[in-house]
Amino acid sequence: MHSPDMDSLPTEILLNIFTKLTISDLCNVSLVSKKWNTISSDSTLWKFFILNIYVDQVHELDMIAGIARLARATTITITGRGEKTTHVRNMIKDSHFCKIRNLKCLDTLTISLCNLSQVSLKLLSSTIDSLSSLTLDRSYLTKLHYLHLMKDLSFGKHLEKLTIIRPKYGLLDVSPNILASAVTSVQEVTFRFTQLDHQQILAILTQIVNSKDIILKDLDIRDNNMYGIPQNLLLRVAKTLTQFRYNHYSYIYSPSWLHVNQQWRNHYLLRDEA
Repeated sequence: MHSPDMDSLPTEILLNIFTKLTISDLCNVSLVSKKWNTISSDSTLWKFFILNIYVDQVHELDMIAGIARLARATTITITGRGEKTTHVRNMIKDSHFCKIRNLKCLDTLTISLCNLSQVSLKLLSSTIDSLSSLTLDRSYLTKLHYLHLMKDLSFGKHLEKLTIIRPKYGLLDVSPNILASAVTSVQEVTFRFTQLDHQQILAILTQIVNSKDIILKDLDIRDNNMYGIPQNLLLRVAKTLTQFRYNHYSYIYSPSWLHVNQQWRNHYLLRDEA
């Protein structure tokens, strides 16, 4: 009796097996045979592939998009070289950002440790139009960029998830009403170390409670100053949203290193998260 041949298996079964493989394994099995190469190129296998590139490789996105499999990637992460985001080597220019926008399948964009100060407001807005998720992690945008971004979101962008972590200048220059309108127009919002002031936090929470048909479901504002926010308002927001995360402490009364060292932070805080 002959041993079973993998090539004799139906395409549907092989496709199901290939979904369990890593990206490197997929590349290897594509070399086995013509049939396996065709199956391993199926768009469903590459849909959730995360394309990780450095900021100095952004200009190569046209070449990457020419590779059939990589062109189907819906998620891209762009990371700067080193911690100094304002450095010229971490800068993304308009010409580079156009290449990002031109990726047809792009749905989720994460930018870490990059300088976006030279990207035009119009180009930034048009790129966000095609996204469902945007993450800006320790990246440098001007105060005008953040103001323009929040205004765009308040008018109802397609964006479903917004994450901003440790922006260089914070979000202090965005008016409380605009910020509150932007936050409540997105399903999932994360603002970590964004230096939100009392009025901004109060405006966001008040609008959440007072809005009847709210889009926002998940809000994470940990590592912001919660001093002076009424406890009853926090409880009402927690009941309104599916998930609401915040810290029960203020940096005003905390050592300067408290927000940096997780171990000591957990040691000194009575309650860390809601």
